[in-house]
Amino acid sequence: MYAFLTPISENPIHIYQSALPFCPRGTKFWEAYGGSVPPDISITPSFEQTWSACLSTLHGHTKPITCLVLSPDSTQMASSSKDATIRIWDITSGTTISVLSGHEAEITTLVYTSDGLRLASGSADGSILLWNLASGSISAKLSSHSKGITKLLYTPFSSRLLSGSHDATIRLWDINSCAEIAKMEEHDEIYNTGFIFSPNGQEFASSSIVAGLRVWDSISGALIKSFDGGSPGIPLIAYSPDGKLLAYASGENQVQMCRLDSSTPPTSLYCSHPTGVNFSPDGRHIVCASYDTGLTMYDTISANNVARASGRGLDMRQVHFSPDGSRLFVFGDSDMAVRIYSMPSIQFIGILKGHTDVVKAGSLHPDCSRFFSGSHDGSLKIWDLSSSTLVDTLKTHDPSIVSLHATITERREHTKAVTEVIVSPTGLQFVTKSEDLEARIWTLGGTYELVALIGGYIGRDTVISFYPSGEYLMSWGQGPSIEFWSTTSGGLVSMVGGGRGTIKVVTVSPASGIIVSGDNRGDLNLWDPSAVAILKGHTSDITAAHFSPDGTRLASASVDGLVCLWDVDTATSVSVIPGNVTISQMTFSPDGTQLALVGLNSTQRVWDTTTEAYIDDEVESIVEDWIENLEVKPNANDYMPLESRFRCKQEGPWLFVAKGKKKFIRAFYIPPEYCRAEFKVFSTVAIGGGQGGQIIVIWLGTLGDWMDRAL
Repeated sequence: MYAFLTPISENPIHIYQSALPFCPRGTKFWEAYGGSVPPDISITPSFEQTWSACLSTLHGHTKPITCLVLSPDSTQMASSSKDATIRIWDITSGTTISVLSGHEAEITTLVYTSDGLRLASGSADGSILLWNLASGSISAKLSSHSKGITKLLYTPFSSRLLSGSHDATIRLWDINSCAEIAKMEEHDEIYNTGFIFSPNGQEFASSSIVAGLRVWDSISGALIKSFDGGSPGIPLIAYSPDGKLLAYASGENQVQMCRLDSSTPPTSLYCSHPTGVNFSPDGRHIVCASYDTGLTMYDTISANNVARASGRGLDMRQVHFSPDGSRLFVFGDSDMAVRIYSMPSIQFIGILKGHTDVVKAGSLHPDCSRFFSGSHDGSLKIWDLSSSTLVDTLKTHDPSIVSLHATITERREHTKAVTEVIVSPTGLQFVTKSEDLEARIWTLGGTYELVALIGGYIGRDTVISFYPSGEYLMSWGQGPSIEFWSTTSGGLVSMVGGGRGTIKVVTVSPASGIIVSGDNRGDLNLWDPSAVAILKGHTSDITAAHFSPDGTRLASASVDGLVCLWDVDTATSVSVIPGNVTISQMTFSPDGTQLALVGLNSTQRVWDTTTEAYIDDEVESIVEDWIENLEVKPNANDYMPLESRFRCKQEGPWLFVAKGKKKFIRAFYIPPEYCRAEFKVFSTVAIGGGQGGQIIVIWLGTLGDWMDRAL
């Protein structure tokens, strides 16, 4: 509930208006306030039973997390990022202890010494820095590598440092003198999964795609033993806890298990396209992860397959056992979650989900109470691993909440952040666009059911909009064509195109249905069932276009500041509006005689098409006069006058709502993770989207529900 301390301190009404709607009903906060709701406020149980397993989210890095490691005493945590900084955290309070700056490029790897007093960091520019954590200063810089560092390892007693690089070398360093002891050059490429120290630190092993497996002396750097047969995929390598077994990927469909205390040939374990491998803490089992088949566990003595868990299509590059061997934690380079399995049956028991980008780093607390994860979304999360929390996070709960005459419904259909919400002109549907590169069409009202899913053509730069009739959904921005999708089936109905540039702007005439598109070459294309016309006059990217209400005029703007008026019937230019500001938005007055222009620098002006001059009056008052008596159609059956309409604006996590021309008299505090997509108001609902793929629908009530009072 820490997120709601600020709004509650502003006004206690936010206990009910902002906090309770997001509060799980099985918590002490709900017990304290859920039964004492004021009579004019209606609240039904929350959509969760308990808090998420995420104890806290740590923010500070400005770019994706690349690595995190726990200190040997597990009281602190170090994290690195593409922002070229290292942050040391107190894992109890979640506060930053210090920020270490010294690298000039992104930091790729970190490692503590066994006493926790020093830290080594490697960077994409090939440099290695040794840090004195007491003073926060750099004690040494190692600069022999010519390309980025992929991994650093200390021996168990921290007398030697091992570094691997994209320059295809592994180097062994003496920590006390900072001297390079040996350089291993028998590799074609060094990955962060490609080398490891033995448990006693007396030797280390390395693996590469071509060179196969090598075992080296960690004192002198001399080669001890070699095994042929590298992996054409990801070099993988793991020691058993007693150091007698060594496993590595060999070939596309197998993992080799070598017995280092004998001369017997390696044992082949089948694993289709292996992505991860690790031994259990007791050394009795080895788990192989595969993109094709999931997790497979073998007995290390008999080499028999003893357990399996499906997971086809999941990226399982990181496979970590808990110290007691009872749990397995799995995540990878293309997954936003950490999956947890019970051992030795490999039974799926929970998922730690909350990051909005791939999880790149993870570490388990020695007492198994908490798991720490770092993501490309720039955040670190601390997770509670109590069994009751994990079980509760897997349950499905009632999604409906009512707060101060407002229903907030959360849907979690998208797998990544919802970036945009568009409401149909008919008021019967809305569509959400997400970073998962899908668009989803929903019914508006009632249960907000999913109607259709659109994928394949929805890229990061794709723009989506409803056709005025609501019958189609249009998408563009990937090339010279506009796609039309059925809003009932989600199927592709047709495509129109033919221009040479990438379409940037699309608008539809409300009178004739003619479509105009503007591209990055400055061309405007008019699409009519019977003909196609190209309007030339702009020389740079089209930024906005708008039809007059009667469909006879078209206004267009481009990056160079040019604004043109066109006659739609003749496809000729009528006039050019002077100005030197790039216009991002424009709209005609109801009678088509005035045109409001909004620039990228937030300037607002109104052009009179009759006098061909700018109007000096205040823009807001002019536009308010336009809509004073205008009626809009919120749904298929009724009309809503201006004084009954809702308006909203967002300032950070605050959503302010007003009716008609009144001042904003109601405020909702929406947790930041629910505010990724801008809230859109239509009729009596406000719709927004969250970082985790949630869709938030707030029912704003009726006129009788609203009181003319400020919060």
